Amino acid sequence: AIEIWSDANLDRSWSPELGVEGYADLLIQTATAIRQVKPDTVIISGAPAPTGAESAFPDQVINDDNFVQQLMDYGALDQMDCVGMQYVEGTVPPLATAGDTRDNDYRRYLPTMLQTYRRVVDASIPICVTSIGYFSGEGMARLPKFFEWAKDTTHHNQQTWLTEAMEWLSLQVDVRLALIW
Repeated sequence: AIEIWSDANLDRSWSPELGVEGYADLLIQTATAIRQVKPDTVIISGAPAPTGAESAFPDQVINDDNFVQQLMDYGALDQMDCVGMQYVEGTVPPLATAGDTRDNDYRRYLPTMLQTYRRVVDASIPICVTSIGYFSGEGMARLPKFFEWAKDTTHHNQQTWLTEAMEWLSLQVDVRLALIW
């Protein structure tokens, strides 16, 4: 399998001038080239960074659900075998749908994240979880900047939740693969 790019909804990973349309063109051209050389390769759209900060940083960020919807609108996902999705900021067990101390944004919970992507692609394409992980700062003197949200996640949580998440994802008929990050 090949994931084409990652985090293209953030200006640090993709040029805002090229926008979603430019990324959609890249997806289509790259998928075409891959299929000519190795037609049985699973082609995955680059998973957008899970973010809801578009309104706060309109020229720097596109919300992940909006980004995937725009890729659908451009027809770029018609060329893919799978839409990429990341889930890397959980602070609660993988089947929880409430209880995150930050807020109740759908991106905080694996089931609601998957449900949102399913709704956007309308079951027209499988989902590939290209990054799944739970960060733990246990044993660290100081958490890295922007990872403070994981202060209460232990190594035991990390191990248990990752196992539970992978087991649950393996039962989802529309999840083609999941990669641990």
